[in-house]
Amino acid sequence: MGHAPHVLGPWTQLEQVFASQTLLPADLLEQVRRVLAQGHGCAYCQAKGGAVDPLFAANALVAEDRRATLVLELARQFAQDHRRIEPALLSQLREHDCSAAELVELIACMSFMWAGGMFGRVLGIQPPGELSALACALPAEAAAGSRAGL
Repeated sequence: MGHAPHVLGPWTQLEQVFASQTLLPADLLEQVRRVLAQGHGCAYCQAKGGAVDPLFAANALVAEDRRATLVLELARQFAQDHRRIEPALLSQLREHDCSAAELVELIACMSFMWAGGMFGRVLGIQPPGELSALACALPAEAAAGSRAGL
């Protein structure tokens, strides 16, 4: 997005809100990001954190962390087809596990993550040799040996 600073600034501000002012645990949101990355197929996003941490998912089940388990299921359904999220899943989250503010934040954060992933997927953005959160290359620029801040 470095090619469009007028977009990058507000985008970065919203990203910082989700990173630092969230009601939800950062480790849970990272697992959500990983689920979504596998769904939209952005190579940069997938390389950033890898697949969902099986220990995180297993620990959520063992600890009977119902909220984490339901949140990851919501992310899975969102990634599979956001138009077909089971109403019962949302009802369970609303009734027992997430406040209205947490659920709004979660869905807004997932939507933002999805948009970023689709941006990367559509442009074919690849991770640089050493993964950096600040720079990645468009395929044509990488072939030319140039690194562009997106």
